[in-house]
Amino acid sequence: MEADCSRIINGLEVYCSNQRCQWRGDLRDISTHLNKGKRDGECQYEEAKCRYEECQVRNERRYLDYHEHDECSHRLFRCQYCWKDGTYLSITMGHYNDCADYPIHCPNNCTLNTMPRHVLSAHISHQCPLEPVDCVFRWAGCNDKPLRKDVHVHTADTKHVTLLAVACGQLKKEKKQIKKENSKIKEESTKLRIENQKRELEMTKQVETLKEENSQLKHYQAIP
Repeated sequence: MEADCSRIINGLEVYCSNQRCQWRGDLRDISTHLNKGKRDGECQYEEAKCRYEECQVRNERRYLDYHEHDECSHRLFRCQYCWKDGTYLSITMGHYNDCADYPIHCPNNCTLNTMPRHVLSAHISHQCPLEPVDCVFRWAGCNDKPLRKDVHVHTADTKHVTLLAVACGQLKKEKKQIKKENSKIKEESTKLRIENQKRELEMTKQVETLKEENSQLKHYQAIP
């Protein structure tokens, strides 16, 4: 009797508890249809949680596919520049700041549109026409920093003739001073050599004197 009642009850026709769902069927099938608490299920109007563990978004199943594929910050995502895998959040908010292949603009806003991050340093050091560079006459006292594209024009400036004249004069002065110092050093060296020779001669004489005295002492000691 109880089994018959259970069969009759489970066979009763019921409607889905989600109002917009058109499903109707036996009572025994309603739990399978709803599959409550699970991401996947037959009823697309049942609310469920996003399949990505870190995401707390809940919505009707019919909206979750779009969310998980196009909106979720924790969805799987690949860097389109170096092909590193991660989540949308980790790639776009973290990895892009360090990615060696990420396209960036020249900080000098030169005509080159974008370049991979890893070539920027070489571009600035050797290529960028708008990068300020040292004047080739810096050694002569020119502290100007013309743009790389203007170096030839800057180098031809007549003011460098004056700088070169001053620099040459300074070099001659320094050369003369160095020559003078070298001469002084040579003189001191000669003086030291002579003094050393004198000391050696004196020491030689003292040694000979000691030898002679020692010989005489032995002679006297040998007399009975």
